[in-house]
Amino acid sequence: MPEVIDVRLTPEQFVRQSREHARLLVAASRRNAAAGDAVGVLACGWVADVVTVQAVTANAVLVSGEAPQRLYFQTASTVIADLRETWTSEADGPGSMSGVAGVLKAGRSALARSLEPAIVGELTDEWMELSEFSSIPAPSMEDLERARSERLGGLDASDFVASRRRDASEWALRAARTKQSGDAAVAVREAYAADMYAFEAYLTKSAVETGDHLLLTVRAWWDVAAAAIAAIPGLPDDVDGAVGAIRRAIVTSIGEPSATRLLATLPRH
Repeated sequence: MPEVIDVRLTPEQFVRQSREHARLLVAASRRNAAAGDAVGVLACGWVADVVTVQAVTANAVLVSGEAPQRLYFQTASTVIADLRETWTSEADGPGSMSGVAGVLKAGRSALARSLEPAIVGELTDEWMELSEFSSIPAPSMEDLERARSERLGGLDASDFVASRRRDASEWALRAARTKQSGDAAVAVREAYAADMYAFEAYLTKSAVETGDHLLLTVRAWWDVAAAAIAAIPGLPDDVDGAVGAIRRAIVTSIGEPSATRLLATLPRH
């Protein structure tokens, strides 16, 4: 039986984790920029900005004792609607940026409208520099819709989630049978497939429920989890140990509170 994964965090750990997520997402943005992937740059860059807001607002709780959670969740629920208005055009006026950088800058303006001035001031120092993304052409709404359709394989989101959950259950059952037969390497691969199918279903369902119908958060957190898996230094020889190491990388990569919700959806191997 794979180990139980404890994802609980202290408030201080949550702030550090949010800043680490921002760092990983900035790195993913740069990898996508190097590959000329404008949708990937936009997705990871935007989520990096949002988790930076999360870090700053959570830190305000520790510093002031006040609770800006309501403000943060209000921002999270409204910012996508604001951003949709900017994704089809670049910022204009003196000092404006072009390409994906312009879209992200406009997105920051949308975020700032929902935040207290003191928070915005801190964000100015913590948000990543955008000028390096000026040479990446901004994706059109058609590009974003096409990327969404490709991720869903032509299905609507609810059917895609149901399909991925079925796949997760089937591969988990296959992994359990293979483990019993003694083929450890194949069992680990099958258990990994099961977890990734469940992970994609979770991300997609969460995105739709929070208004991210273009699934940009799916792309961003998928990139972060993939990097976390690639960074595993080595897997134990036994099936449970190897499966546990991979699952721990996936779950901890997205952090609380998402990690707790994800754990409840992962199949038993």
